[in-house]
Amino acid sequence: MTAATRIAEFVIEKAADEPMMTRAQLYRDLASLVVDENTARALIALSVELEQIERRHEQLVLDFKKAALR
Repeated sequence: MTAATRIAEFVIEKAADEPMMTRAQLYRDLASLVVDENTARALIALSVELEQIERRHEQLVLDFKKAALR
């Protein structure tokens, strides 16, 4: 196992307890440091998915609030 792999695994494991957007940013930051392009792409893809989930969550909250005001 390379040092980069160990660090990536550590960040992914430890980031699990962080808020979603913090995790997304940590994954983007880690991707910028990782030399392996496949790993970097996977981290960016994970970051994008987390950001999309957070946006959908925020929209759902807004939709529920609007519905409650009707």
